[in-house]
Amino acid sequence: DEQQQRRKMAAVSVPGVPLCWLLLATSTFTHVTAADEPQQPASAGGKRRYTDPAYWEETYKKDGSKSTYEWFLDSDVFLALMQPYLQLDSRVLQLGCGNSNLAAVMAAANFTDVTSVDISPSVIAANVEKYPPETFPALHFV
Repeated sequence: DEQQQRRKMAAVSVPGVPLCWLLLATSTFTHVTAADEPQQPASAGGKRRYTDPAYWEETYKKDGSKSTYEWFLDSDVFLALMQPYLQLDSRVLQLGCGNSNLAAVMAAANFTDVTSVDISPSVIAANVEKYPPETFPALHFV
């Protein structure tokens, strides 16, 4: 529930320390394809391959620009939980962005500096293509 999520967010803040970068690290419950069909991420020998960069590269090369992968919550819900802790000019760093649409949701909400990082070059290229800097100057993909 929302109150529990707020408690989790409060637990990561450091009282009295100004937060210059807000780190958004997210984790998945569903994988939604372009056809909006829930899928479970592939596993290798019964073990999740989330720590394997090759798994992510393979995943995003296949359909990185045609699907979304929201790890924690729907981007609109996640942003609603985060907004009390942010200002529109906050510098935001999203770690492991994958092909989440969180950066675009933040740009649409008028955030001015959102940097998204991922280990997969394919998904970064797909994000730059999907959200070109000329159209989305607030978004940076690394």
